[in-house]
Parts: sequence; structure tokens; C-alpha cells
Amino acid sequence: MSARARPVSRRTAVGGALAAALAGPALAAGCTLDPPTSEPSPGAPAEPEPDADVVLLGTVLGAIDGAAALLAATTDRHPRLAGMLQPLLDAHAAHRGVLDGAAEVEPDVPPAPTVPGRPPLALDRVRRAETRLVGTLREATGAAQSGDLARALASMAASLTQHLTVIGTEGPVA
Repeated sequence: MSARARPVSRRTAVGGALAAALAGPALAAGCTLDPPTSEPSPGAPAEPEPDADVVLLGTVLGAIDGAAALLAATTDRHPRLAGMLQPLLDAHAAHRGVLDGAAEVEPDVPPAPTVPGRPPLALDRVRRAETRLVGTLREATGAAQSGDLARALASMAASLTQHLTVIGTEGPVA
């Protein structure tokens, strides 16, 4: 004698499917419904690791500050170069302003710049420092995790590249 299967109501079928859909992923992932404890696990670090972009931002801000310090020292020592270098100082201030709001960061502290006594040598030092900063910004662009940060850094590198082109064509003021 065969046993007849009892018909399943629509409500039972939908309820069972919903329960299976909700329980399946939780069981597969090994999730529990117990709330997490407020105690950190014994091997957990006391402070979370800094975000990679925050560390990167500290490096970039330190590089910008170093370039700006050299520019300021150069314009102090050679006032005739101030007109040519002021747009770079303004660009560094604007770039710093953009990045300052990104995160609470302690930038790398740049060493005190030394400025050569002859204006052509001082200008050459500025060009080399700015070229290094452009390289730092380009590397940081590739390393940035955030798309917004990468775009901002790329824009800053392009801006400084344009400024360097102008400085390269003007040459030192005698």
C-alpha cells in the first residue's frame, strides 16, 4: 500500500523557502546570532592599524611642506625670485588646503632647507625639489586606495608640472 503525500499549502511552501533562504547563508558562513562581546580578543591589537591612504597622506603632506619651506627660504634669501616662485607657493598652499581635510594626519617633518647664495643655483635647487615632489605625487597617485584621493594627487602633479615648465622657460632673474 502506498502512502499518499499530503498536499502542501502555498503558505507553508513560501514560509519554508524563506526560512531556508535566510538560514542557508548564515549556516554556510558560520554566523551566530549572539551579540559580539565588548572584550577584545587576546591577540587583537590595542589600536587599529592606520589606513594605507592616511599613511600615504602623511608622506605627501610632508613632501609638500618640504617644497614649500624651500620656496619660502629661497624667496627670503633671493627676493628677486619671489615673483617667479610665488605661484608655486600659492599652489602648495592650495594643495595643502585640499589634503588637510582628508584625515587627521601628522605629516613627515621636513628638514630645514638650505638655499645656495647664487640665484641660478637656488632656482636649480627649487626645480629639483619640485621635480621630486611631482614624482612623489605620481607614485602616491598609483598607491592611493581612494579614487578621489588618486584624482586629487594626479591633479596636483599636473599642476606642478605646468609650474615647472614656466620656471624652466623664465630662468633666473639677475
